[in-house]
Amino acid sequence: MMTLNIQRIAKLRGVERPYTFLVRQGFTNHSAKKLLSGQVRRLDLVHLEKLCRVFLCEPHDLLDYTRSAKEVMASTDHLGFLAKPKMEGDMQAMMSRMTMKEVEALSQDMAKRLKEEGSG
Repeated sequence: MMTLNIQRIAKLRGVERPYTFLVRQGFTNHSAKKLLSGQVRRLDLVHLEKLCRVFLCEPHDLLDYTRSAKEVMASTDHLGFLAKPKMEGDMQAMMSRMTMKEVEALSQDMAKRLKEEGSG
């Protein structure tokens, strides 16, 4: 089953209060609650685009996929790439336990990676 997983990407982006964040980004209270519940059955493309813009992501980053145990697959599951690994913690909590030297090294590594991606 495919689901919308806003909680995961909010955690990855360091958003502590996803509901408040979405409302401040222009989503209605009702829409924010529905999006965060993970129970969305239909998604308006306008909302999808807005989510991608506010979280600086691509649509597949927002989707999660869990193969049903009842499904019998004749070949490789072509939706498997949407399955996301479980979150091991949130970024802010992990960084708060790092020394300043570790944070600086991480920052330099990230800057180097971004520079390489931009020039490649």
